[in-house]
Amino acid sequence: MILGLLRERTRHLHEQIERTVDVPARLRSADSYSALLARFHGFYAPLEDRIAALGPEAGGLALAPRRKAHLLRADLAALGLTDAQLRALPRCPDVPAVADAAEALGCLYVTEGATLGGQFVRRQAEAAIGVTPGRGCSFFASYGERVGGMWKEFCRAVEDHERAAPGSGERIAGAAVGTFAALDRWLSGGGV
Repeated sequence: MILGLLRERTRHLHEQIERTVDVPARLRSADSYSALLARFHGFYAPLEDRIAALGPEAGGLALAPRRKAHLLRADLAALGLTDAQLRALPRCPDVPAVADAAEALGCLYVTEGATLGGQFVRRQAEAAIGVTPGRGCSFFASYGERVGGMWKEFCRAVEDHERAAPGSGERIAGAAVGTFAALDRWLSGGGV
C-alpha cells in the first residue's frame, strides 16, 4: 500500500527529473557526463550526511551500504578531477530536512529508486563514452548484481516501518515528494 502511494505521489516528479537530466544529451561527451555527476554529488553528499545524522540505520535499514556520494567522487576522480576540484564541488543548500526514520525512508525512496534506472544509464554510458563501473561509472552501477535485492530490502523496510508506525505513510510520501522536488530544483538550477 505505501509503495503504491509513493509511486502515485512521485510519478510526475520522477518524469520531470528524467526530462531535466536528459541522459542522451549528458552522454554526448565526457565533460557533460562529468558535469552531471558533479551535480548529483552536490545533492547526494549533503542529503546522505543528513540521513546519517540519525544513526547507523533508519527504519531498520542499514544506511552505510546505501551511501553513494563516495562513488560519485571516485567517478569524478577517474574522469580527471583533482582532489582540490573534488573538495570545491558545490553542494545543494536546499536538501530536505530529515528528522526521523519516516523522513529518511522518504528521501531514500528517491535515491534507492535511482539505482534501478542507474543500471540503464550505466549501459548507455559504457557504450557512449567508454566508462566502466571501475572507471567513471561506479555510481550508476552502485549495487551491481545486487540491485534487485537491495531494492526489495528497501521496500520491505518501508512497508515494515509503516506497519509499525501507523500514519507514517503520509510522512514518508511527503519526504519523497520533497526530495524529488529539491533534486529537480538543484539539477535545473545548475545548467545540467
